Amino acid sequence: MTVIRVRSSLHRRLETSNLQYRKGIPEKLRPYFNGKWEIKETLNTPHPTIARVRHHELSAKVEAQIANAWAQFHGQLKIEETQLHHMADRWYQSKLDNLRKPEVYEQSVAETVIHRGNGRAPVLDREHTWSLTLQTPPQANTFNNLKAALGKEAEELLLQSEIALRQDSELYHKLLVLMADRALRVAGEATKNHDCGVSSSENANRVESRDSPKLSEVWTSFEQHYASSENPKDKAKVATYRSDFSKFIQHTGDVRLSMLNRSHALGFRDVLRALPDTTVAGFRELAGFTAKDFRNLPLDQQCEIASEENLTARSAPGVRNALKRTAAVLAWADREQWTKYNVLNPLPDVPNAQSEKQGEAFQYDSEEARTLLTSDHILGSLSVDELWCMLVLYYTGARLREITPMMGEDLLIVDGPETEGLQVREEHELGRRVKNKASIRVIPVHKDLKELGFLEYADRQPRDPLFPDLWDMTGNRAGSFSKKLKFLGMKEGIRPTVRPSHGFRHHVIGLWREAEKRQDLQDAYLGHAAGSQQAKYSGFKAVAKAAQDVWPELPDKQKLMAYLWPTIEGTTEETT
Repeated sequence: MTVIRVRSSLHRRLETSNLQYRKGIPEKLRPYFNGKWEIKETLNTPHPTIARVRHHELSAKVEAQIANAWAQFHGQLKIEETQLHHMADRWYQSKLDNLRKPEVYEQSVAETVIHRGNGRAPVLDREHTWSLTLQTPPQANTFNNLKAALGKEAEELLLQSEIALRQDSELYHKLLVLMADRALRVAGEATKNHDCGVSSSENANRVESRDSPKLSEVWTSFEQHYASSENPKDKAKVATYRSDFSKFIQHTGDVRLSMLNRSHALGFRDVLRALPDTTVAGFRELAGFTAKDFRNLPLDQQCEIASEENLTARSAPGVRNALKRTAAVLAWADREQWTKYNVLNPLPDVPNAQSEKQGEAFQYDSEEARTLLTSDHILGSLSVDELWCMLVLYYTGARLREITPMMGEDLLIVDGPETEGLQVREEHELGRRVKNKASIRVIPVHKDLKELGFLEYADRQPRDPLFPDLWDMTGNRAGSFSKKLKFLGMKEGIRPTVRPSHGFRHHVIGLWREAEKRQDLQDAYLGHAAGSQQAKYSGFKAVAKAAQDVWPELPDKQKLMAYLWPTIEGTTEETT
């Protein structure tokens, strides 16, 4: 099978025009994905712009599922049976919702044929989409029949839930049993409605859970609330917000407010980036539509026109403002209707590809940190400046945006010999910004960094960048380094994450906690807000002394030296 790569991560087979998503699975994780070495899914569109949007949605779920599998593989995460019940209930609800659609109701009744019997050998009837004879209760020898009937549905359910399960595990068997039980209920519901002549709308009112409103209902309430206001600014707000929120509804498929997650927000952001700027001069001549008419078109059609006509894309501020307007409507619904959402919300409990579990920030474990510091593939692929930056991140726990803009003058002699420190400060004209006042601090240079020669490397003119390869006013070079670190790590079996450089910070926090150091010293070292006042009473020497025995011994110092000082190593070899 010949596959053509179209742009990044998009592929097209010669025998079809539709684009395809492909993702390789590490060998150790293949048992969690039914033995597959690669995930392949069609994106059901030949248009790269639309396909890229769908690719981002699918990629976020696959990456989260792989991270979940790694966590289970390393023994850091255990799937509970209650999670399986919740998954099966969501699947059951989706089948009921599908059953209520008038256009598929009769077909669903005909295709959902599941038999319950007492025979010892359950038989799969392949004449129907779902047709399974189950024992009561299902026994172990029903596994193959369950898998044949519901295996594809289970894979899709696991993907949507961002959970991985070994196909030979008891939990996977349990999930199939739970789904079979729900499938029997769907069949019973379909038969009952068919016999009793219950319409799909009546059934929806009787069964549907109204735990939170759909997005279309949120907008209707928002529009009614502000359109009836006598304040002209409120009416203008409705007109301004309507276009962005209608796009959001189209993108998400009009889900319930409580079902939103971060992947919806990220996907919607990518959609907005692909749409054209309707405020540019001569837009009507370029697109063939007035700006107002264009904004009223379906989202897919807007993307298609933008791709074909090569229209000017939205600016970054325009995308941010559209996201803010959408978030404002959601926030209003959260206040007015006492519902909860977690989309477009930068709180730490938002589930995403960089966290294994909701509410848990990503951090490198000890084995992953060791791999980053010893892998020849990673060390050989990074420049000397990138290597030093990675080591500084590892030994300081600082944020990447605090490290990369540093200058030669930021290496200080704080309090006499052997008390060198790196200062984190704010200087906007040089692209230097801090998160809060507590982030302005001086971090002691660790003894291991000194032994590796960091003081010699950092001996620069006061206004020269400390890491020349990584500094620019925009921070784009630092972002490229972070992405590079992510993909290098993935090839070595390290979990993928959205912010790989930030994984060092949380790893360092874990090391300080394991060493049982005082909280005020830890806060002063890491620049946490809780330590903004404590740092004043924790002297620099006390912080430096506490930090000396936090980190474990370097796994292979000689190998690091060879990569950090390649010219010296080369000279030694020539002399020898």
